Amino acid sequence: MFELMDLLTGGFGIFLLVCYFFITSIFTSWLAAGKGYNGGAWFVLGLFFGILALLTIGLAPDNKINELVSKLDDIKRSLNIQSPENNTLTKPSMANATINSYNDEFWTCKKCATKNPLVSNSCSDCGEYK
Repeated sequence: MFELMDLLTGGFGIFLLVCYFFITSIFTSWLAAGKGYNGGAWFVLGLFFGILALLTIGLAPDNKINELVSKLDDIKRSLNIQSPENNTLTKPSMANATINSYNDEFWTCKKCATKNPLVSNSCSDCGEYK
């Protein structure tokens, strides 16, 4: 009668070990493809690393969600839609203004005749708008 250790140390043990790594690599490849990763590369990793590769891809984030988010960003960019956190209003500055002469730098208030910079929309003295 054969003992279990004799059975595993012979050629049958090597066969079981090869089957274990092959089955593990198939599951690793299937899981990686389901998450949007390269199944062939993960099949090879599963052959060499076995259960460690399976655990790694099992704990990896879903790559398909990242692809959907990047596609959504591309659509927003093509439609010229800004997200609320990026939608900030900026005041025009004198650095962006082109100045030809002294009179072009200012506008005169119609109410109080105060000279105000072009970048301001209201008078600094009376508050009247342009």
